[in-house]
Amino acid sequence: MGRDGRHLGRAAPRSGDNPRLFRAPCQMKLATLKDGTRDGCLIVVTRALARALKADHIAPTLQAALDELGLLRPQLEQLATKPMRGQSAKIFDLDPKQLMAPLPRAHQVLPTARAS
Repeated sequence: MGRDGRHLGRAAPRSGDNPRLFRAPCQMKLATLKDGTRDGCLIVVTRALARALKADHIAPTLQAALDELGLLRPQLEQLATKPMRGQSAKIFDLDPKQLMAPLPRAHQVLPTARAS
């Protein structure tokens, strides 16, 4: 906490939260890159939406990352805070035309008719 009582760089804890366990959320931007498959490839995007980093070594798709977010979140947060400088096969300049729907084949629950 700062001298004026405000929390520095993070949201204030909600009532009932244990301040020792409170952790500021990492602001990740995840997206789906067109790669010729039906589900695309998971990428982490910079806050400015200018550069991206392939994250397919953590989860192949955004749906897979969401399904296992509790387990994969620390790895994705680490990528999101990593500086994206230079060129490599995994780091690239982002063109929005390279993106596809975030969840092209999301799971859905269809209503069923009741038996009478």
